[in-house]
Amino acid sequence: MENMNLPASLVLVWDLRRAIERSQSLHIGIKRFNERGLQCKFSLQFQNWWNHYRVQHPSPYTKWTIHQRVLIQLIEKGLAGTAIYDHLIELDTQMINSCDDDIERHISLLPLILQIPLLGLLFPAILMLLLVPALKFLQL
Repeated sequence: MENMNLPASLVLVWDLRRAIERSQSLHIGIKRFNERGLQCKFSLQFQNWWNHYRVQHPSPYTKWTIHQRVLIQLIEKGLAGTAIYDHLIELDTQMINSCDDDIERHISLLPLILQIPLLGLLFPAILMLLLVPALKFLQL
């Protein structure tokens, strides 16, 4: 999840929702997102898509997640004149739930990951503390 920052696609959904809630066009929400200057994979792909979309319709999809593809399809429908606000709210909820699931998965792996230093560093040190006196005893 990009160092646990908010995914850029979720930020785009929020910018689009704010634009619609303020009775502005989707173009303003997209412009606000592009002005943020996020330097991540999705942001750069989206800017390329947006530049391509303005020149010709339809545009190709690149390697995006399912939520990102749905978001792009919603934007295309919204630019065609279809009401998408309710769909943006649903997508927002799904993306937040997906982020929560991602966080839960990372948290569930933490005990296993924290065992690695224990086994790799502490266990050999304890073995040396136990075996060195035993080796000295055997040399006598």
